Amino acid sequence: MSRYVPEIKERMERGHPLLYDDDADVLFTLARRGTSYVEVGTYCGGSAIVAGLAGCEVFGIDTWSYPQDMKTFRPTPDDVRANWAAFGLDPEKLHLYQQAHPPLPPELAGRAFDTGFIDGAHDVESAWRDWASVSERVRGYVLFHDANRAGPYWAMLKALKEDRRWGRVALPIGCTTTIRILKRISD
Repeated sequence: MSRYVPEIKERMERGHPLLYDDDADVLFTLARRGTSYVEVGTYCGGSAIVAGLAGCEVFGIDTWSYPQDMKTFRPTPDDVRANWAAFGLDPEKLHLYQQAHPPLPPELAGRAFDTGFIDGAHDVESAWRDWASVSERVRGYVLFHDANRAGPYWAMLKALKEDRRWGRVALPIGCTTTIRILKRISD
């Protein structure tokens, strides 16, 4: 199990991280290769915190809108900010946008990112739209979270088939993560 997930769970003020097994380790390793990170689907901010701990300026996009019958915690952007603060991370390096995605928020027009993280809606069409929007702005890695589910997995396969600028990154044997990774290999 990840060395980060237990600490994140313990220190988060509100809600919980939706990171499993080696997810946080994989994310941290790739995010620290750059300085800017964009994610679609921020929830309580667990993955944003990992990218922040890796030294990134973080841009999180989420609707923070949940069904009334949802039985788990329903976080808000203020909850994410409280969790970020609990880790002593610089509040100037966290930028949250409450909106449906895509498109990226207008404030991010023209901005490039080193790492992208797709963890919005988990149906194929939503994951594909998130990929199409985020991939145009990322110059390093795009991570599909929950790729053990059909939607993110098939969106990733479609991306590999239709966009030759990206290649798949193999994970080490024994790495237990739900993340699948694409790396930009050409412009």
